[in-house]
Amino acid sequence: MQRPSSPAARRAIGLFDDTASGDRFHVRARWWTCPFPAIERHVPAQGRILEVGCGHGLLSLYLALSSPGREVVGVDIDAHKIAMASHAADRLAPGEAQISFATVAPDGFAEGRFDAIVIADVLYLLGPELRRRLLAACVEHLADDGVLLVKETDRFPRWKGAITVTQERLATGVLGMTEGDQVEFAPPAEFAAQLTAAGLQVTDERVDQGYVHPHQLLVARAGVVAPSTTPSRAAAANPEALGVDVQPDDAYFDLMAEVADTHWWYRARRDWLRQELGPRIARGERAYDIGCGTADAMATLTDIGARPVAGTDLSEHVLGWVVRRDDPPTVLSSLAERLPFAASSAATLISMDVIEHLDDDVVALREYRRVLRPGAVLFLTVPAYQWIWSEHDDRAAHRRRYSRERFVISVKAAGFEVDRVTYFFAFLVPLAAVVRKTPLRRFFPATDEESSAMHPAIEAVLALLARLERRLGARFDLPFGLSILLVAHVPDDRS
Repeated sequence: MQRPSSPAARRAIGLFDDTASGDRFHVRARWWTCPFPAIERHVPAQGRILEVGCGHGLLSLYLALSSPGREVVGVDIDAHKIAMASHAADRLAPGEAQISFATVAPDGFAEGRFDAIVIADVLYLLGPELRRRLLAACVEHLADDGVLLVKETDRFPRWKGAITVTQERLATGVLGMTEGDQVEFAPPAEFAAQLTAAGLQVTDERVDQGYVHPHQLLVARAGVVAPSTTPSRAAAANPEALGVDVQPDDAYFDLMAEVADTHWWYRARRDWLRQELGPRIARGERAYDIGCGTADAMATLTDIGARPVAGTDLSEHVLGWVVRRDDPPTVLSSLAERLPFAASSAATLISMDVIEHLDDDVVALREYRRVLRPGAVLFLTVPAYQWIWSEHDDRAAHRRRYSRERFVISVKAAGFEVDRVTYFFAFLVPLAAVVRKTPLRRFFPATDEESSAMHPAIEAVLALLARLERRLGARFDLPFGLSILLVAHVPDDRS
């Protein structure tokens, strides 16, 4: 929760001082429980701004007062709330802000195009079809270089999700404070997939630190050229061409190169790869390892029958370790979003702990699909649980951690059919929570945990737990863990 520290925030809240006590309470509670400043940071300082589902108009007023160059329009289906918003706007001094409010029909929309459109805590009140249509209308009314901001709530961590669901069911079904026939919290990744498919570049951002609700903000930009699927040496040498910096530093890769062949964590990952792909791999056919790092998993692909095997990584530093080996494998420097391979050229592709580094994971996954033939197998791993984010993720240059649902939605949005998803490294969750999220973290050095040195006895215990867990994972999907693996395939268009 944040106090209204800026003059614009205090002024916006003060405009409701003469309203009924219930409305004043609602406005203040809205500020305290929603990360308005995090939304405002992404709104252009100039241009036409639309808030869809503005309610009492607090966010619209805050946006207008924060920058005089904004021409803000707030719309809502609730006539009472629009009346309150208009009353507050009438109390503004002449020229203090450019703002107007209007009631719209449930299937209506404001006229014209907008440099930014904001939807904050609205989609959960709509059914799937209405959500889809509203987002499509927002895309249609967005300026050529506009930005669409969607602030919704995730369902994880579960305790925050439970608070949100309880609060909104009271607001809609008992107190009648919010218009809506249902409360259905769809995962924000579902909205991200639709907006990506519409041609917008989407990034997601957790904005719930200090709040009791699991706020997530999607920033979807129009007019941003998606990475081409044409191989490009220049692009591979210049990741900044995509506007991102997805690389950990060289010391991170140096440590990886020293321990990847022997450390229990890397060996456990390779054992999962062998277990899952052994029965599925097309023996004697080409396989790719995208984000291959030290190429330790490429040897596993060869062992289980793939021929030939090629790998890519963006870090020329880590590839330098690979090519200095005796009889090195085939590795190339490349962006995951722009692979130097022909279309439909491989039967297997693995990408282990890679897509969490990318601003737009669906763009990379679509590129993975491009180079795979129909029926080909995809194997992915990613880190789990955004709530456990820590300095470790910052050092590793992560963009996000995943839930199972978020992972599946991204993979399906890229055109794959999912065969299996399971968490793993379940026994690490309590340890990671202590090391990363409690005051006890001060007693642990800041290291890259999965690569860090440890006493041989501890390593032996962790390796044993990993083997036992993997045997369980051969029988059923594990319900939690610090990582997630997914196996999918490219659908055969002829079927």
